[in-house]
Parts: sequence; C-alpha cells; structure tokens
Amino acid sequence: MAQQLITLSATNKFTFTCPIFDAKTSMGSCMKLRDIVWKGQGIDKRQGCQVAMKCGKCPAAALVSLHIYNKNWDNDFHGATEPKEGKLHAAVLAKVENVMIMDSVLNKHGVSAAERSLLLSASDRIRVQLKTAPGEAPARASDYTPPRRQKAPAAPTKAQPSKLEQAAQTGDLAAAISA
Repeated sequence: MAQQLITLSATNKFTFTCPIFDAKTSMGSCMKLRDIVWKGQGIDKRQGCQVAMKCGKCPAAALVSLHIYNKNWDNDFHGATEPKEGKLHAAVLAKVENVMIMDSVLNKHGVSAAERSLLLSASDRIRVQLKTAPGEAPARASDYTPPRRQKAPAAPTKAQPSKLEQAAQTGDLAAAISA
C-alpha cells in the first residue's frame, strides 16, 4: 500500500489563503470537508465550500485530483506536520481558474448572497494568486495552436471504362462476349 501524503490528510497543518473566499484556511480542514462531501454526507456549515467542491472550483478538491490522476504529480508540497503558511501551487490554481459555478448547485445549497458573489468572482482572485504562485502552471488550452489544415487529396480522375464495362453498361451482349 502506498504511503499517504500529508497533503491529503485531515491532520495537515498547511495554511493558505483560499482564492475562492479570500480567507485564510487550513488544508487539513479542507481535506476533512472534502472527504465528508465525497461520502455524500453534506453538513450545514461551509455550504459555499461544498458548492465549489461539487463544481470543481475548490483548490483542495483539485489538489486531490492532481494526486490521483496525474502520474507526474507526486510531491507533498502542500503538506505540513507543523503549522506552516504557504501559497497554492500554480498547477492547482490553473486547474480551477476557468471552472464555472453552476446555478443549480448554488440554488441547491442555498448559499448567501455574499457567498454567491465570492464564488462567482473567484476566477479574478485566482488569476491574482497565479502571478505569485510557486511552481509552473501547465500550458492552457488557449495557448494551443492547432496544426494547419492540409488540403484534401484531389479526387481521383475517372478512368476510361474498359470495353467489357462499356458493353455491360450498354447491354450489348455480343460486344461483352467478344471483349
């Protein structure tokens, strides 16, 4: 069994400024809430965080996703056994930067007007944090330049039908036999 990373632990003491709510928070509390949400056990507190997690906008949920699905992401950058304040890695911020919050999820959780405003304006704060974030963000889809389209191959020229094909097309049985 693989060793559990401190980053993904509920006992993690790494603190950071959450770009969604512009508040200082502990990665351990985010991971604990993420585990509760993913088990389907919603709680009455931190409804805005639950909306961000369910929509894919939460940096903590994105961090878990990076650890699970990205084979090259094997660091414990956001883990601390002693209190430590830091910044979110650029790859984590880039992953949540352009995610849109769905109205249906906002309405389901009944978030306050203030939380709604913070959730919907989070991309601006994420872009600000990206400017000073440690690490490198992966290339964005908007940076992608598609290859030039090649011209379609020219249609093959129609070959002249053979004498047998001409005879078959015209129904001339004598020409078909002699061909």
